[in-house]
Amino acid sequence: MSLVKSWMFALPLAGALLLAGCGGGTGGGAATTDRQAAQSIAAGEPSPSAPPDSAPFIAMAQQASCADLHNRLYVIDQQYVFWDRSGRCGDNSYAYGLYGKNPDTLLCSQADSIAGPRTSCTDDKARALFDVIVKNLEPSDLGLGSGHKVEPIPFKSPVVPYTDIDRRALSGITTPQNMVIKDDKTWATVWAQHAGTEALPKVDFSQDMVLGVFGSGTDGCAYTRITGVAYKDGTLIVTRVDGSSADANTACTMMITRPAHLIMVARTEAPVEFTQAAKALP
Repeated sequence: MSLVKSWMFALPLAGALLLAGCGGGTGGGAATTDRQAAQSIAAGEPSPSAPPDSAPFIAMAQQASCADLHNRLYVIDQQYVFWDRSGRCGDNSYAYGLYGKNPDTLLCSQADSIAGPRTSCTDDKARALFDVIVKNLEPSDLGLGSGHKVEPIPFKSPVVPYTDIDRRALSGITTPQNMVIKDDKTWATVWAQHAGTEALPKVDFSQDMVLGVFGSGTDGCAYTRITGVAYKDGTLIVTRVDGSSADANTACTMMITRPAHLIMVARTEAPVEFTQAAKALP
């Protein structure tokens, strides 16, 4: 083979080898791109597409004070977490926060303070989302519409404190029922039915509301009571128990009774659900 022909074959071969060594060609370029993408996420760092870890947000919400009205968490578009906390306090009665994927990344906040409401945002894109949410706290989609995915984060809320107003064995209300009372007129009507001419207990319905349970019994030991109030998934759950304290050592009068229990709790616009306890009181 002549010297000229040898060079003609050698040059394409050398070029191919050089291209392969530099990562040239379709396969080599894709592999390099994949390696670079993988190296851009540090070891132990969550994937950008992974939803936020709810555990630290739940811990934060459970430790909050002044959260007897609302204490709710939502994941939005698997990128943000919104926290709605409010309660009966002289100041700091509410706080709203829009976070990134952990509680350290607070993007927007609005809170009550002794100096008045304060709002702050560090991210312009988050601000538009936040402004819509704080104006639409009650709808399940937080006012964001079908273009966004809003998911509540369930967690066990602290027990809601309550104050006894009245508990008796013979109410003037004869039909077993549950009641939520949020205004003076209804309260005056119910109290007159329940207690006749007894003095009407004072309730500030701008801050509080009345929950009542009314039952029926066939002996003087029958009772109907509220045994617990707590928030669950944005709903105020009221636990009711009906039973009788009669036993072998207790003599109960044989009479028709109408036991009732009325309590006062912090006012809320959340749904209220009454549940029957599985077991009677001991």
